[in-house]
Amino acid sequence: MKRIHFIFVVLGLIWISGIAIYMSSHQQVEIKSPTNVDTYPPNKPTKKVLQCEYIDIVYTWVNGSDPKHIDSRTMRSGSKRHSQPGNNRYRDLMGLKYSLRSVRKYAPWIKNIWVVSASQYPTWFDETNDEINFIFHKDYYTNQDDLPTFNSNSIESNFYSLPKEVSDCFIYFNDDIFFGSPVAMKDFYDPTYGQAIYKSGWTAPQSKEKQANIWHACIAYTNDLLNNLWEVDNKNRHYASHGHQFFTREVFERMYNDLEGEFKKTSANPFRTAHDLQIPFLYLAYVSRFYATYEPSPINYYALIMDDHEKMKKEFAKILAKKPKTVCLNDGLSPENPNVKVIEELEKFFEKYFPDKPSWEL
Repeated sequence: MKRIHFIFVVLGLIWISGIAIYMSSHQQVEIKSPTNVDTYPPNKPTKKVLQCEYIDIVYTWVNGSDPKHIDSRTMRSGSKRHSQPGNNRYRDLMGLKYSLRSVRKYAPWIKNIWVVSASQYPTWFDETNDEINFIFHKDYYTNQDDLPTFNSNSIESNFYSLPKEVSDCFIYFNDDIFFGSPVAMKDFYDPTYGQAIYKSGWTAPQSKEKQANIWHACIAYTNDLLNNLWEVDNKNRHYASHGHQFFTREVFERMYNDLEGEFKKTSANPFRTAHDLQIPFLYLAYVSRFYATYEPSPINYYALIMDDHEKMKKEFAKILAKKPKTVCLNDGLSPENPNVKVIEELEKFFEKYFPDKPSWEL
């Protein structure tokens, strides 16, 4: 197990395809995306092609069930421990454990695996193992006063300053995403045609619309910033598909140079606000505008884990039968009293999908 330590910080910072989550709070009609095929454009691209020598994978992970983490979050928010909202956002359902198994099973060409965490290691992880690399927030945040943070927007907004040991091109996973069948590099990147992009069918809400959900509000805010920056009035920018993301340092550095103040503001917010940058949306807009891209057929499958045991048994069986290339299992269980039977069913599902224990597990 390797840790990255810094004396100074080097400047530099994952959605179901066609579907946005929290739809009930977003009063728009879904726009159907055109059917994509697994063929590349007939002509070489006219925009710059991003260069990737090799590809890593970067996870963000937190054990929100850790009492120390809960106490830290409570102190940072100034609220009572028992009144903390959205515990499911931080809860650990062991997704990282099985997602890591999926990398070696279905994407063995990925060079390095990195896990970004708040100075935590999973209880099942062998810290003497050197196949998985951990990066603590304090090792790459440019402003240490922004820590501790409990805001994924803040964590992602610092990706421009990830350690230099991380590849210039990397697949980004949250810990609720895993590979469900073999993937190839061309699912994400091609040295001739550039970066693969996966759009949701939803387009950004305009900032003048009141967004009850903070996730949609962040996208509206980010879209407004882009319109002002590029002096356009674009009402058709797509959300990024809810699943894996593919990021590059070059695009992050360009975004940071253009919006440094906004990056710093987002970094400083310990919890999500309506005026955060929404990084996957921002990145998709930038890479589409300035770089060569192509759109393969959607590869991600999204499902919400709910307290309905029988429904989830059917959902897990469906995933095992379909074996999508990538799967996002979003935690929609009750924040305070999740159905234990569903959690047990989830573990059985994972063990059936990924039974082989790797060297980094205790």
